Amino acid sequence: MQAHNARKVCDLVEVMSNETFRTEDLEKTRDIAENHPELLVHCVYTNPRIPGSGCLFFQLSGGRISSKADLIRWFTGKTGEEMEAARRLPVYAAPKNLVSAWDGRNPDDNRYDGSNEIPLDLLVDTLNYVIGLRRHRSGNKAADCPA
Repeated sequence: MQAHNARKVCDLVEVMSNETFRTEDLEKTRDIAENHPELLVHCVYTNPRIPGSGCLFFQLSGGRISSKADLIRWFTGKTGEEMEAARRLPVYAAPKNLVSAWDGRNPDDNRYDGSNEIPLDLLVDTLNYVIGLRRHRSGNKAADCPA
């Protein structure tokens, strides 16, 4: 497996370790990445032409994140007029930059040193890691990223 940008790996672990993502949705996302990657779409939250398809965060959330507003609310808890300022909160940096990388764009702050993709092998490996942590540390938050 190729070496990946350590910040991207840590961002993936941080985001996927968010306890609002259900383990069964992480497992389903892993299954999609391994067996039905065509259901993981880029640059849109969902594709109505492909039933069951959705972006990375749509799949991770079991379909509960289907817009930028949903993504901001999911990670910051902010709504309405607070949303614009919420986009600049540190808690939103990792998800925002992962969306950019998933869609093939460089994050605003070049967080990933020009690496503007999330390969499926990295996605599956990270999901396996986080799912394993949840199984072995039931109820505990994920440890610091080992990358």
